[in-house]
Amino acid sequence: MYRYESKLICLGLIILGIFFLLKYFNYNNAIIDAFDNLDGRFVYWSLLSQDTFKYFNPSFIVEQIGDGIIIGNIFPSINIGELIYKILPVYYGYILNEIITRIIAFVGFFLLILNHFKLKYNNNYLVLFLSLTFAFLPFNPSPFLTVAAQPLLLNSILNFYKKKHKKIDWFICLVFPFFSNLVLGGFAVLIAISMIFLYQLIKKNIFNYSLLKIFLLMCIFYFASIYKGLYLIFFETDFQSIRSEFYFESQLWADRLFSSFSNSFGLFLFGHEHSPSMHTYFVLITLITALFLKKKNFYTQQNILIKLVSLNLLISILYGIMAYGGIQYLIFRNFEVLKMIKFERIHWLQPLIWYLIFYFSIFKIYSSEIFRDKQIILHKLNYFIFFVLLMLILIKILYVPILAENYNLQYPYILKKIIFSINFLIFILSIVFLSFFLFRKKKFLKTKISFKYILVYFLIFTQAVYNLNILKLNKVLSFDYRYSWHHNGIDTTTFDEYFNKDLFSEIKNYIPEDISEFKVGSVGLSPSIPLFNGFNVVDFYLSSYDLKYKKKFRKVIETELEKNQVIKKYYDSSGKRNYIYSADLGKNLIKFKKNIPNEIILNLNYNALKNLGCRYIFSITSIKDNDKNLEFIRKFQNIKHPHLSDIYLYRLI
Repeated sequence: MYRYESKLICLGLIILGIFFLLKYFNYNNAIIDAFDNLDGRFVYWSLLSQDTFKYFNPSFIVEQIGDGIIIGNIFPSINIGELIYKILPVYYGYILNEIITRIIAFVGFFLLILNHFKLKYNNNYLVLFLSLTFAFLPFNPSPFLTVAAQPLLLNSILNFYKKKHKKIDWFICLVFPFFSNLVLGGFAVLIAISMIFLYQLIKKNIFNYSLLKIFLLMCIFYFASIYKGLYLIFFETDFQSIRSEFYFESQLWADRLFSSFSNSFGLFLFGHEHSPSMHTYFVLITLITALFLKKKNFYTQQNILIKLVSLNLLISILYGIMAYGGIQYLIFRNFEVLKMIKFERIHWLQPLIWYLIFYFSIFKIYSSEIFRDKQIILHKLNYFIFFVLLMLILIKILYVPILAENYNLQYPYILKKIIFSINFLIFILSIVFLSFFLFRKKKFLKTKISFKYILVYFLIFTQAVYNLNILKLNKVLSFDYRYSWHHNGIDTTTFDEYFNKDLFSEIKNYIPEDISEFKVGSVGLSPSIPLFNGFNVVDFYLSSYDLKYKKKFRKVIETELEKNQVIKKYYDSSGKRNYIYSADLGKNLIKFKKNIPNEIILNLNYNALKNLGCRYIFSITSIKDNDKNLEFIRKFQNIKHPHLSDIYLYRLI
């Protein structure tokens, strides 16, 4: 690598460093995703630092959860990202993993472009900021480097393809299985590598021994890494996963086809919640603009663009066929084992493909003859600024009142964030507008700027800001809950707010018994919260555990499930969120105090709950108990975070 490119990488790392400093300067108050993050994997990572936790022992039982969960259900593989939590406290481990993820995403994308996709009209500053844009994606923390390291991995695989590989390429490929997730995205990555090998073999008539060797070694390393999960399947003969009872709804042919089409279209347009690509607005606008430019001198680039878009479209179609509600039911209804495998997870390849599309689209616009000679005198930007100002004022007058009516009750922060951001932008742009207006005759403002620079940097900048989504406005912008907004949406909190350590310390000190001698259940709050605070729990969130426990637990909540068909369908079709559901509260556990009813009627099988070892119940509201199964102990007020729910403590009689 040349010294110039090395300096650019250093500049990018400095920008990332500033981002990390701003985000985690006060880590307790950093904005963190709660759903599928703090309510699940994060808490299990916090257990790893315990001296008694035997991470490498495939038969180890985690006693704090349910009636004892075999470790392979929680940590089926050996992962470097998880080992970090054995060394560092969970907060610091989480931050370090994010730092590693974003740095590798940035460096990998930069090297991939530099080494394999460098174009004739190259501008390394554009590559730098495009790489940063990819690194700012809201990567799902659970699979660690499964998405973020794909550019770096592809760079090494293409070095093998071109037979220019070095020792570092062997190292990257062989470490990847131990820093990613085979079940989530690893299978898709292995399929992609095999397709590259077969393409070279069939199309180029080249048998690439080194590429085949690294592919086979990665397969071996992946399967070696998941030995705890394999132990669970082959040696725990009495174990049957809840995934074996995942069911697919019986639908009419027309409904299945429509559902498949809807899933395909939704994935292509919005991306997926577990591997967000955030491409819906600016990436697609850039792509459409690039496709409509003249093809002259861009034949190769146009071909690559079309092939990449076609590949993403093919993946989306396969996803629609294989995903929930599609025709997957017809394929797997007689094959119970296949129902446990998520074949549609090939979509984990899409974020990288979308940002390669973004890269080629940006450079096609940048090098287009249409924009090559067009220049803008600096003060003429004032017209554009005035237009943006006008749009912001109209949004504030016409759009914000609609948001206030529809969203303010459910998300008390969101309206304040929107109003603040609009006011801030209006203030800044007003100053710029007035400055340009008052001093437009100055020599500085007569400077000419190439239009292509303004256009491409504007597209990259807006995409980067959208990826960061600092104010968490994605769901408001899309009004769609199914796709790319899941891990970067409004349902966010801070470490301090979510786990409420001060409040639960007060509860622990109040309870006279040793908390290790009993288990607790949670009503209206995630059981991850008491688990994180040292309590043993009967309820939990796991994607796999013993079916026998689910059947025992279902007896506890059977009456509540019958009262609410939504939570009944949700629990019976999956059961991953093995919670004490309340028909009055519904399945959504992210609530604020003013959205909670003053009292609920909770019809549980309390004898079955006691048989699971439960002695206390934490509830976010008062429970009406006509049968005298519960003894109300005390209400613990959430003084530190008054907008969050208080905790009502009950003892089972």
